[in-house]
Amino acid sequence: MLREFAADTAANSPVVLKNEKAAVEYRLREIEPFWRVFDAFVFDFTGVHGITAGFAEGLIGRLAEQHGEWVKDKLVFVQMHPQVEHLIAQILEENLRLYRHQPRA
Repeated sequence: MLREFAADTAANSPVVLKNEKAAVEYRLREIEPFWRVFDAFVFDFTGVHGITAGFAEGLIGRLAEQHGEWVKDKLVFVQMHPQVEHLIAQILEENLRLYRHQPRA
Protein backbone atom coordinates (compact mmCIF):
# COMPACT_ATOMS: atom_id res chain seq x y z
CA MET A 1 0.00 0.00 0.00
CA LEU A 2 1.40 3.37 -1.04
CA ARG A 3 1.57 5.81 1.84
CA GLU A 4 1.46 9.41 0.70
CA PHE A 5 1.88 12.69 2.49
CA ALA A 6 -0.03 15.56 0.88
CA ALA A 7 2.07 18.70 1.28
CA ASP A 8 -0.11 21.78 1.42
CA THR A 9 1.50 23.98 -1.23
CA ALA A 10 -1.62 25.15 -3.04
CA ALA A 11 -2.20 28.88 -3.46
CA ASN A 12 -4.39 29.03 -0.34
CA SER A 13 -1.76 27.28 1.74
CA PRO A 14 -0.42 28.69 4.99
CA VAL A 15 3.06 27.91 3.63
CA VAL A 16 4.48 31.16 2.32
CA LEU A 17 5.57 30.37 -1.24
CA LYS A 18 8.11 33.18 -1.45
CA ASN A 19 9.83 32.80 1.88
CA GLU A 20 12.90 30.54 2.13
CA LYS A 21 12.84 30.58 5.93
CA ALA A 22 9.21 29.39 6.00
CA ALA A 23 10.02 26.71 3.41
CA VAL A 24 12.93 25.43 5.51
CA GLU A 25 10.80 25.41 8.67
CA TYR A 26 8.01 23.55 6.83
CA ARG A 27 10.47 20.98 5.44
CA LEU A 28 12.05 20.38 8.85
CA ARG A 29 8.67 20.13 10.59
CA GLU A 30 6.49 18.34 8.02
CA ILE A 31 8.76 16.37 5.69
CA GLU A 32 12.14 15.44 7.14
CA PRO A 33 10.77 13.66 10.24
CA PHE A 34 8.58 11.49 8.00
CA TRP A 35 11.00 10.86 5.10
CA ARG A 36 11.23 7.14 5.90
CA VAL A 37 7.57 6.83 6.90
CA PHE A 38 5.90 7.86 3.65
CA ASP A 39 6.47 6.38 0.21
CA ALA A 40 5.64 9.66 -1.52
CA PHE A 41 5.23 13.34 -0.76
CA VAL A 42 2.66 15.01 -2.99
CA PHE A 43 3.05 18.74 -3.61
CA ASP A 44 -0.09 20.27 -5.07
CA PHE A 45 0.63 23.62 -6.72
CA THR A 46 -2.95 24.34 -7.76
CA GLY A 47 -3.35 28.06 -8.32
CA VAL A 48 0.35 28.81 -7.80
CA HIS A 49 1.78 30.79 -10.70
CA GLY A 50 5.21 31.46 -9.29
CA ILE A 51 7.58 30.70 -6.45
CA THR A 52 10.95 32.14 -5.55
CA ALA A 53 14.23 30.30 -5.97
CA GLY A 54 14.72 30.64 -2.21
CA PHE A 55 11.45 28.86 -1.52
CA ALA A 56 12.27 26.07 -3.99
CA GLU A 57 15.77 25.73 -2.54
CA GLY A 58 14.57 25.66 1.07
CA LEU A 59 11.85 23.10 0.46
CA ILE A 60 12.91 20.95 -2.49
CA GLY A 61 16.58 21.63 -3.13
CA ARG A 62 17.81 20.66 0.28
CA LEU A 63 15.89 17.41 0.09
CA ALA A 64 17.76 16.58 -3.11
CA GLU A 65 21.09 17.55 -1.59
CA GLN A 66 20.46 15.37 1.49
CA HIS A 67 18.68 12.37 -0.03
CA GLY A 68 20.01 12.26 -3.58
CA GLU A 69 18.24 10.37 -6.32
CA TRP A 70 15.55 9.18 -3.87
CA VAL A 71 13.81 12.53 -4.28
CA LYS A 72 12.87 11.64 -7.86
CA ASP A 73 10.98 8.60 -6.56
CA LYS A 74 9.44 10.18 -3.48
CA LEU A 75 8.44 13.68 -4.58
CA VAL A 76 5.30 14.05 -6.68
CA PHE A 77 4.31 17.43 -8.11
CA VAL A 78 0.80 18.12 -9.41
CA GLN A 79 -0.87 21.09 -11.09
CA MET A 80 2.38 22.94 -11.66
CA HIS A 81 2.49 26.11 -13.71
CA PRO A 82 5.26 25.83 -16.36
CA GLN A 83 7.37 28.52 -14.64
CA VAL A 84 7.15 26.69 -11.31
CA GLU A 85 7.97 23.38 -12.99
CA HIS A 86 11.02 24.88 -14.71
CA LEU A 87 12.37 26.42 -11.50
CA ILE A 88 11.88 23.24 -9.48
CA ALA A 89 13.57 21.16 -12.18
CA GLN A 90 16.56 23.52 -12.11
CA ILE A 91 16.80 23.46 -8.31
CA LEU A 92 16.54 19.65 -8.25
CA GLU A 93 19.29 19.20 -10.82
CA GLU A 94 21.63 21.67 -9.13
CA ASN A 95 21.21 20.00 -5.76
CA LEU A 96 21.43 16.47 -7.14
CA ARG A 97 24.74 17.50 -8.72
CA LEU A 98 25.91 18.69 -5.28
CA TYR A 99 24.78 15.39 -3.75
CA ARG A 100 26.68 13.36 -6.37
CA HIS A 101 29.88 15.27 -5.65
CA GLN A 102 29.74 15.04 -1.87
CA PRO A 103 32.47 12.87 -0.34
CA ARG A 104 31.05 9.65 1.09
CA ALA A 105 32.31 8.10 4.32
